[in-house]
Amino acid sequence: MGVSGAAQLLKFSAFRDPVLLARCVKLRVIEPENEYCRRGLQAAILVSRS
Repeated sequence: MGVSGAAQLLKFSAFRDPVLLARCVKLRVIEPENEYCRRGLQAAILVSRS
């Protein structure tokens, strides 16, 4: 097979930036913020996309 276990852990249909993905996992899973901060982050993302 030749593909490591870590590489098989996450598969996406489109390319994902590994640095951005790592930051997201760190924020959401490893060091989760409280709900208030999470809502602020989501609002900031929505504003930056518009």
